[in-house]
Amino acid sequence: MNLFDKLCAVIAIPAGFIFIGMAVSSFLTSKPLNFHSSGLLLLIPLFFGWGMSITLIRFWLHSNGEKREAEDNDPLSSPFASDPRYRQFLHEHPEFLHAPRALRHHGFSNWISNRTA
Repeated sequence: MNLFDKLCAVIAIPAGFIFIGMAVSSFLTSKPLNFHSSGLLLLIPLFFGWGMSITLIRFWLHSNGEKREAEDNDPLSSPFASDPRYRQFLHEHPEFLHAPRALRHHGFSNWISNRTA
């Protein structure tokens, strides 16, 4: 997300939560808040609020996750990267080069424990 998208999201997310709060309170009290409808139609603002806030939050988190995922896929961004045994492990097992970070760390830990045993 660029700066403008984040600015719009910062404005839209609280507005969405206001819609969600209005919908829930009007549905629970059965008294419409500036809506001339009854029953399940009182939940219409809930859908507006959901669309405005929850989807924006998920998108924001996903866009930040892409950066983290790119860092996680770089084998030399590992905390073990300064250990010469880690580079030797990657040289001996190139299948771990493009594996997720957790799998690389698990493989390296097993490799170390097997070498010292």
